[in-house]
Amino acid sequence: MPLKVNGTTIADGGEIYLNGNKPTVITVNGVQVWDSAGAGWVRVSKDWIDGSPEGRATVTGSGNNFTFTPPAGVTHVNVCIMGGGGGGSRRHYSGQFAGGGMSGALNFQLDMLVDENPITISIGEGGLGAFDVSHINGYNGISTWFREFEALGGVGGESRTTVGFWYYGIGLPRSICNMTTYDGILAPGTFAYGGQAGLGNGGAGGFYNGFPGAFGGGGGATDQQDSNPGMGGQGGHGVVMISWS
Repeated sequence: MPLKVNGTTIADGGEIYLNGNKPTVITVNGVQVWDSAGAGWVRVSKDWIDGSPEGRATVTGSGNNFTFTPPAGVTHVNVCIMGGGGGGSRRHYSGQFAGGGMSGALNFQLDMLVDENPITISIGEGGLGAFDVSHINGYNGISTWFREFEALGGVGGESRTTVGFWYYGIGLPRSICNMTTYDGILAPGTFAYGGQAGLGNGGAGGFYNGFPGAFGGGGGATDQQDSNPGMGGQGGHGVVMISWS
């Protein structure tokens, strides 16, 4: 219930009021004692913005280009930056393995100093998957940028005669930026492997088409070969995750 002094509400549901207004930051003798922003996070990817409702950060933009303005009173953030994932491959001929795409590279900036000025974000596209007999390897992902910090795109999957050259996902977990995501799985009864997990899961391998990765994860491979139709999965678009406390 609201806390009132002489009939005036000074606190209600975690909000503090001064002279009828809700201040962003309160300092006493130079010491910050209240910050309305509190802990929060936002996630930005291509055509995608989400986060904690109490975050109060401002993110504007669309497509691949955005700006991030920290909540008032927040001076340090943690930032996980990941490039676009690589696309999945397709088998060139019988006896080959089709590798999934690699995740985008990670650039983790701990306790980054920020101010009230907007910060530019450029999201890297995920690499396209292999799509015909002349294009059996997946395409590389594109770099993601947060201010001057870059995270490279992942390498596209390749079709090889031995396992282990590129990425051969079988659904194993990966811990990254305090999250657990999963590699894509090997398509049952095939040689089409999954993509590497990023800040989202890797795409699964498929008999006809590989599945796309999510949030920087690599795309899954397709088991199709020669002139048969079938495409590798696209790598997940790059992503920037920002948190503060």
